[in-house]
Amino acid sequence: MLSFQSFAQFIIQAEGVHPENACAPSAIYFLTENKAKPVERIDSINARLNRAVKIIKQYPFLESKPAIQLVVNCRSELGGGFHMVTTSGKDSVDMALLDFFKTVKKWKAGTLEHAAVDSWFMWKLNIKGGHIQIINQP
Repeated sequence: MLSFQSFAQFIIQAEGVHPENACAPSAIYFLTENKAKPVERIDSINARLNRAVKIIKQYPFLESKPAIQLVVNCRSELGGGFHMVTTSGKDSVDMALLDFFKTVKKWKAGTLEHAAVDSWFMWKLNIKGGHIQIINQP
């Protein structure tokens, strides 16, 4: 990963990750304030996640804390760049998680100095007992 400090925020490029729909692919911010966020409530997304990712039931003893990162562009759209930051330990589960989070389509773009910018968003998850819990704070 490369990072550059700008306006007390970081511009981060994940190595080998190429967002498809970023407004400025060379300036994707990792925001600590005014982050991008999904429009849909986290608890609603979590309920849909557990209904959609049925493969998790095949691994009742799997315990992990995977994290998935993606870009939300300056137009409040998914900008791509989906990748596992931390895996679950099961490739099939990781693929199902990536596929699911591509379905969360409505976003509010992150802002920097009151302007919408491309920014990274990270889904943080806890898998335990055949259940997935989103642990992001709303």
